Amino acid sequence: MQLTDSFYKQKFIIVYPNQFGYHTDSYKYCEYLNDRYDISYICFDQGFEKLELPHINVIYIQFNTGKIRRLIELFLEVFKNCNKNPDNILFVIQFKFSFLLGLFAKSKKKILDYRTGDLSINPLKRWLKNRWMSMDSLSYDKITVISDGVCKNIFLLNRKRIIILPLGADVISSKKHEYKQIRLLYVGAIHTRNVYQTIEGLAEFISMNKNLRSSINYTIIGFGPQHIITHLLETIKEKQVEDIVKYVGRVKYPDLTPYFDQCNVGISYIPKTPFFDYQPATKTFEYVLSGLYTIATDTFENRKVINLSNGILCDDTPFGFAKALEGLIKMKSEIDEVAVRNSLLSYHWKAIVNNILKPIL
Repeated sequence: MQLTDSFYKQKFIIVYPNQFGYHTDSYKYCEYLNDRYDISYICFDQGFEKLELPHINVIYIQFNTGKIRRLIELFLEVFKNCNKNPDNILFVIQFKFSFLLGLFAKSKKKILDYRTGDLSINPLKRWLKNRWMSMDSLSYDKITVISDGVCKNIFLLNRKRIIILPLGADVISSKKHEYKQIRLLYVGAIHTRNVYQTIEGLAEFISMNKNLRSSINYTIIGFGPQHIITHLLETIKEKQVEDIVKYVGRVKYPDLTPYFDQCNVGISYIPKTPFFDYQPATKTFEYVLSGLYTIATDTFENRKVINLSNGILCDDTPFGFAKALEGLIKMKSEIDEVAVRNSLLSYHWKAIVNNILKPIL
């Protein structure tokens, strides 16, 4: 009996050093493509809890073997899997030396995906690293990029091979939110994000609106270097807001739902810098799709998706954050939760995979 096309699943190989499940974008590609493709994900075993998805073959490479050896072992594993399945599609999320996979792997189609440009503070260092990153693209058939801005920052010029594969999000909370009491939520990295400024801004707002202290609180979830965490905790103590600001620390993605259920305002706070301006923020989309009205830094990418129906833009200063809170209080009775959720439906991961990524493949 000959199998029909409906039974055939083409081999799809995703390569990224980050351990499976700890890079949201690639995890979601696997989740929404496994009905169509036979997926293998090749990555390092970085010692985190191993996450699983049905029908996804995760191939781990030992991490604690030295930088050169682990990279060689990663490349050899990719070459082996590509040779076994010459009809495969190779999807590489850009990392150092990924041009070698484009040059030497045997695949029917090779795609290189850029999720970010270089985030160095030093302009010259950032320019040089972005130039170097662009060289990886020369050995691939197709290039996918998270945004037009990142595409320009990395100096990707051959637009015939380039497709914008935007950031997406899933609905983390389905609970209906009300906005009488303000329950702020920040989720994400705290390194280089200046999250302490949001605490200073909240303290400034409370000092001018003492009667609102009992009707507002702030939960911060995130991780980073110990000195950043210490600074965050010291700011909470110094500003005397221990009763309304709580730092939770790291929370795994599957465990975020209770926090998204309890809170009703998301905080998408990133510095307004040349490297963050064009970098879409995952949490902006997750907050909005979960019905959380969102205070977002006034960056180029946030301006594209945040409007009065789903949030408020703010400056990246304590005063700017305090001013956004004032605006929120004035119009909270007008917030329509359904309108908040519906405003970014096209950015749901399932829609992005079905409407953009599948046609590319």
